Amino acid sequence: MRYFTWTRSNEKWRVGCFYGTGEELVEKAYKDSKLSGDCYKAVVEMRNKLTELESA
Repeated sequence: MRYFTWTRSNEKWRVGCFYGTGEELVEKAYKDSKLSGDCYKAVVEMRNKLTELESA
């Protein structure tokens, strides 16, 4: 199981020992496997969509 933490103030992610932007997170996940990349990308996109809806 992985816990994803996103910090609004600097828009950074912490997942395990990773700390960085959503783009960097997805890039790193794809280096591990396509499945990891696809899943992490979905999490980052979901957060982006929720933030977009919150601003509407």
